[in-house]
Amino acid sequence: MSMSESEIQDLVAMRQVAEKAVEGADPALKEKAFEVMLQHLLSGASQPVARKRSRRNKTARPKASEYPEAKKPKKASGPKGLITALVEEGFLDDWRTLPDIQQQLRVRGHKYKQPALSPAVLSLTQADILRREARVEGKREIWVYRKYG
Repeated sequence: MSMSESEIQDLVAMRQVAEKAVEGADPALKEKAFEVMLQHLLSGASQPVARKRSRRNKTARPKASEYPEAKKPKKASGPKGLITALVEEGFLDDWRTLPDIQQQLRVRGHKYKQPALSPAVLSLTQADILRREARVEGKREIWVYRKYG
């Protein structure tokens, strides 16, 4: 099977295009890139080969675990967290009853019954965040709370 002069010129031109396409490529990949490019040209494809990014060429990015801690502080949730927020804001700088704390939370849009607040207040008292005293009102004894210290 003999080739015409124009077919030979086409092959030479395709080889030159393939050589130019792999110019400056990584020496270890250059031969394979040339093969792929020449095969592409010989197949008669009119579109150029889409260049795939090599894993080597990717910019090394730090993993998420390597970034410095830049977390937003968590918002207080649940009775204990919300009462702690009241302490930090100064609401409990004066003596307050459990109904006072309940009302302040209700004003802020958090509706809790006293049996749900009581364990949170007790826990904060045991953790030395709140201090409590017993006060007598009429015939009843009630607990009042304030910021510790």
